[in-house]
Amino acid sequence: MALFRLDDYIAESRHEPYELDCGDQGKFIIEYPDGETLAQLSETPLNQTRRIVQLLVGDDEEFEKIWAILAPLPGDVMAKIANAIVVYFKLNELATLPGGRKASRR
Repeated sequence: MALFRLDDYIAESRHEPYELDCGDQGKFIIEYPDGETLAQLSETPLNQTRRIVQLLVGDDEEFEKIWAILAPLPGDVMAKIANAIVVYFKLNELATLPGGRKASRR
């Protein structure tokens, strides 16, 4: 019988934070999301950009600061940053299920 140790999974799960440098407006450190946040991200529709960014940033105070900087900018800037964080942490790989993203007919 195979033995899987939680400590081994934890040891393999080391992620460097994502640093977002906004010049004069500050530098923001975004940590890899915990399990609860990953679950919430997977349940959040892709068209809810504000909620996705909020979940990725984690800290409400930091989110408000980042949102105030990004919200007035062209929309694709925010989308690109959110996507960059997802790719950086490889969260897109976690969301890809072996069976695909849609249920198939029987």
